[in-house]
Amino acid sequence: MAKDDVLDEVEQCIDEQMLSDKGEQPLQDEKTSIGSKMTYCRKILRFSRKEMAAVFDISPTTLSNYERDRSAPPLKLLLIYSRYFEIPMEDFVDDFLTMEEFSVKYCIFHFIKFKAIYKYVNHKD
Repeated sequence: MAKDDVLDEVEQCIDEQMLSDKGEQPLQDEKTSIGSKMTYCRKILRFSRKEMAAVFDISPTTLSNYERDRSAPPLKLLLIYSRYFEIPMEDFVDDFLTMEEFSVKYCIFHFIKFKAIYKYVNHKD
């Protein structure tokens, strides 16, 4: 198959995909908000809101409001959060990045070290 034929096939597939997806909306059940991603990070570590709030020196109620999207975290906190978890801030704020994509990019193995570090620093068993 010639290079031009392959490119034509790829373009046709892309066009068909765009046509089939046209008008479809993202699933409403799939939350891709900043708060849902913050919640995901906390739950992967199996931290309570109280434990996670202590890490970032905020109240558990404030963290709850961020996680439930009742209020938006300040950019400074979001920057600290993204650096703590080694996740680009862009991935926290990208509404088009699904939770499935987010969880695959930052799987549990990435977070295990943070749990171990936290326990070591705070001398928890």
